[in-house]
Amino acid sequence: MPRPDASRRLAAHARAAALKALIAQSESLPAAAPRRPARPGPDLPLPKPAARRPPLPKRLGEHWQRAGSDTRALLDTARALTIANRAFAASVRPPLNEHAQLARLDPAGWVVLVDSPAWAARLRFGAQAVQRGLQQRLQCPVPALDIRVIVPPPPPRPQAHRRLSISASSAASLAAAARAHAGEALGAALARLAAHAGARATSVGDPGQAR
Repeated sequence: MPRPDASRRLAAHARAAALKALIAQSESLPAAAPRRPARPGPDLPLPKPAARRPPLPKRLGEHWQRAGSDTRALLDTARALTIANRAFAASVRPPLNEHAQLARLDPAGWVVLVDSPAWAARLRFGAQAVQRGLQQRLQCPVPALDIRVIVPPPPPRPQAHRRLSISASSAASLAAAARAHAGEALGAALARLAAHAGARATSVGDPGQAR
């Protein structure tokens, strides 16, 4: 009969041998394939792709400066008109340059607005000299000047101060209200107002009694 120590040693050796056999068996197995994400079933809708964000708008100045845009054409026209007006003011003798300015650069004729017929006649008298001065300063051909008179509207007239009138019956009502509040601050104020109204009604006359 084996001793207890020997039995324990034999059991330990048997467990170690079994553990080694399990390890060797696991190493000989093929590696497991990576698990793929489960696809949605036929009843589940597929997720929609994220909406593509529109590109951020460019700076306003870059949009204006884009070739071929209406805004670019408008800016170019305004810039050309400003430069032409500077040359026009330098080509016209004062004080005529304070009464006329270029309004439109038409190929058939540059439109000039003048604020009175007298100044328009003076500009027509020297239009050819002004045209030559513009050509020299702008270094480009300038068509004939189309001079038009635009008289500015007159300033509005100041409205006359209209004096208010009061009838004698209204003045009497104020006096009655003053007597009803005699001895009070309101009564004193109404009395002063009634006296002023009575004087006005006497000087103006009662419009209610006029026929």
